[in-house]
Amino acid sequence: MLVAEKAELRARTAVDIVGVRLKEIDYYSQQLSMLGTNAALIAGFAFGQLVWEKSFDNWSRDGYDSEIWWEHVDDTFRVRSDWSWVDWWIYVTHILHILFTCAAIVENLLVLQVSVVTLCLGNGLAVRGPPGSVDQAAPAMAKALNSNAHRFTSGTILFLMSITMYVLQVFTPFISVPAVFIIVYLWRQMHVAVSELGRLFHLKQARSPSDLHRISI
Repeated sequence: MLVAEKAELRARTAVDIVGVRLKEIDYYSQQLSMLGTNAALIAGFAFGQLVWEKSFDNWSRDGYDSEIWWEHVDDTFRVRSDWSWVDWWIYVTHILHILFTCAAIVENLLVLQVSVVTLCLGNGLAVRGPPGSVDQAAPAMAKALNSNAHRFTSGTILFLMSITMYVLQVFTPFISVPAVFIIVYLWRQMHVAVSELGRLFHLKQARSPSDLHRISI
């Protein structure tokens, strides 16, 4: 009788552990889906900036004398020497804006791709895998969620840098400098708020439900 009750208790505990793991997987799935949706939104905004960006050079070999980048001197082409510091400032910020925008698009698309692949493979492993697959899928999805959250933060920073370069490029110093100070200040406030939330919700000694397997019954 005692042996039967012990076996029943073990079986019930195993079922409860699987239930907890499934709740974990559902939580990770929701968070990955949210990250993917927001990353796609930011990538769309960044791509919209890139589409409306006007090229300052047609890169053709005809009409180099009229190109803003080059001048024709003694049958050779060289960077124009009549640029002022304002011209250099505009085109350097132009290049930086394009680079940061492209980087933001790629980083956020990477977040989207990792989220989609993790959702497909993680849930598929948990549902259709051999015994023990749930215990394997949950930690893997947790790791993917953690790395994806860091990538999403990087993509957001790159998008803010793209906005900063656009403001410095397009507007006069009387407008762009105060605007950049506001962006940097709010960026700093956002960083402080996120760091504080991370400190408040950090699990210092989180135990995995699989640890229950080691409890003697």
